Amino acid sequence: MDLAVHDLKLHRGRFIATVIGVGLLFTIVLAMNGLYRGNIYEGKVIKATNPDLWVVERHRGGPFNEQSSMPEYYHYSVKAVPGVEKASPFIYYTVLKSSKFKVQSSRLTAGNFS
Repeated sequence: MDLAVHDLKLHRGRFIATVIGVGLLFTIVLAMNGLYRGNIYEGKVIKATNPDLWVVERHRGGPFNEQSSMPEYYHYSVKAVPGVEKASPFIYYTVLKSSKFKVQSSRLTAGNFS
């Protein structure tokens, strides 16, 4: 034990660099896991709704990447475009609820999918 403490004192910079490197690696792994899980869930939603086109607010990243607020009646304007057979509003809302011991993610998906 004394040898380990002595080695940490002697090579303090190397130890700090190692701790920072492992911390960054762990952060990247968690971020990649979150991106993967998010894409898998969004893929299921897209497959279930089977859309031909998503209409979102101008300069937004899409229906799942960024929040897009549009008037409730906007789907009537989309439906009036020649060639459009059906248009319906779609609501996708993610809520993070944190309790004393864990964080729980809930997703609300609503729309006329028939």
